Amino acid sequence: MKAVRADSAAYDFSFPDIDTRVRVQTRDGEVTIRATRDSFTLKRKEYFIHELAAEGFIPDVYGWFSMDAGGSGRMGMRWMVDDTWPGTLPEEKAGSNLVLLGLLSGSALLLALTLCVLFAGRPAAAASSGAGASAAHSR
Repeated sequence: MKAVRADSAAYDFSFPDIDTRVRVQTRDGEVTIRATRDSFTLKRKEYFIHELAAEGFIPDVYGWFSMDAGGSGRMGMRWMVDDTWPGTLPEEKAGSNLVLLGLLSGSALLLALTLCVLFAGRPAAAASSGAGASAAHSR
């Protein structure tokens, strides 16, 4: 799980093993948790909320929080599935840019090496065979 602080009251978490992103927003003592997929069980939601409180992302009062079966809770806590908010995280962009740069650089180097191997010996071979052919004709 990786956390990125989006602004003063919002935190983004990534769970790649279950292909889910979670945004935790705190405003005026209320906590809204938005997940991109409905991949958390009720028990895992509660554990995640307890962990958030223990780490200081949300107020400590949620450390003993429990949710009802519908996924909403008491005390100003809401959990919702909403896949409209996520953008690409900055570290994902940086990682994909590095991969792309590496692929392009490697391809350019391979192309240059291939062209050198193909054309490096031709002019010398053509000149020597051409000189040898003209010398043979003059005899």
